[in-house]
Amino acid sequence: MKLQHESARCPTFLELKDFIYKTLCQREELVVGAFPMTEHVLRRCGTLCGVLFMVHGPRSVVFNAVWEMDRNNVLFYGSSGERFQTTRLTVAPRIAGSLLPLAA
Repeated sequence: MKLQHESARCPTFLELKDFIYKTLCQREELVVGAFPMTEHVLRRCGTLCGVLFMVHGPRSVVFNAVWEMDRNNVLFYGSSGERFQTTRLTVAPRIAGSLLPLAA
């Protein structure tokens, strides 16, 4: 399978979440809104460095995406762990306050 390279503009964290959710659902042919998504803050040496997004699909299958904050990339992974897409964010999402519930 060929790795796709895309670009997207997501100026807010909520727009980023929506973009990631819809991309994972479209790729895996899931009905948008039918499955929950969770987020987990990633830290390196105590410093916020990214966010792991997980769509919990049918039969306990999980589809993932990782937002690398330092490179401003989103890496998308299928259920078997293979990376199928890398998306470069042309505008870094504003996160002031939006990650506070996750960071605790």
